[in-house]
Amino acid sequence: MLIANIHHFLDAQGNIDTSMSQQQRQLAGFLALIIDNVTQKPQDSIPIRCMKPDCEGSIMVEIVADGSIKYKCNHCSDTQGIISDWQASKFDNRN
Repeated sequence: MLIANIHHFLDAQGNIDTSMSQQQRQLAGFLALIIDNVTQKPQDSIPIRCMKPDCEGSIMVEIVADGSIKYKCNHCSDTQGIISDWQASKFDNRN
């Protein structure tokens, strides 16, 4: 399980930090997609594919009581985690 603070992946302007490795940027993009998806109006949400290359599952997301986002693949147990400190990031669509 990945436990991530989204700000650890962002530069001073709140964008995905381009100085990270390609793998880190891909992970940051995946986390940003999850934040973007869960904070949209429910009717506008889109399915998110699992990050694991050979998995055809979809990512299930929810905002939990402490305000973090919990996500998990509905098919495998390899892709799951918690995203914290995402509120008011560029990916937060609630405003």
